[in-house]
Amino acid sequence: MTDAAVPSAVIMDRAAMLEVAFSASAMAVALLDVSNRPIMVNPTFEQQLGPLFKLQHMALNDATADDKANADIAQALKRARENGTTERVRDSNMLTVAGPAGFPLPRHFDWSLRLGKDGIVVASASAVSEADEQQRERDAELLDFFQNAPIAMHWLSGTGEIMWANNTELRVLGYTAEEYIGQPVMKFCPDEEELVLEIFKQLGSGNTIKDVPVRFRAKDGRIVPLLIDSNVNYTKAGDFNHTRCFIRDDTGRRI
Repeated sequence: MTDAAVPSAVIMDRAAMLEVAFSASAMAVALLDVSNRPIMVNPTFEQQLGPLFKLQHMALNDATADDKANADIAQALKRARENGTTERVRDSNMLTVAGPAGFPLPRHFDWSLRLGKDGIVVASASAVSEADEQQRERDAELLDFFQNAPIAMHWLSGTGEIMWANNTELRVLGYTAEEYIGQPVMKFCPDEEELVLEIFKQLGSGNTIKDVPVRFRAKDGRIVPLLIDSNVNYTKAGDFNHTRCFIRDDTGRRI
């Protein structure tokens, strides 16, 4: 019997059951669109990998902590879409942004990737290991240090998305984490496109930049002159992982 022949009340009950199972699953589950970007995640996914607003602008394979995991997940997603098979990827090193601080931390997961209706891929993950309580305490202390440092900081992906920004940077520009993290950095400095591209070119060549003035647009429309120091964190294989940007207010020097 097809869905067309099933009473609508039964179909609605089936949809409700699926929604409950999705929300209650002990596994982290995300629904990926045709570009492999998450469009819906369950509570376990948010607790273990991060909230949807931080990850919805990047493909699942771009949320990894190294190039091997990126390639493994990208290839598995391609096979799942082309062949309609369920693909499994073991021990993927993911860059998680979960927790109240949201600082990116690597965690290992096993993935199951299955093609559903309308080009949607169901991505399910289980954590390979959990940090012990002592490690969690050390992590919390480190996160507090970075989040509340007297200097603004952020990480950018290799394609220019803001992977993380500390509370200091959010206060300086007036944005909430939901409005800022996960967005292209170019969105917040629209008048500096050539300069930002040049900065990425310099960083991609292995250079460190210091005291580079960049104008950011705050949430209230103000132009905020900032000085940026930055270099790149590389994977063990020597590939671009993310930037490390330290930012200071340049208003006093400009006056």
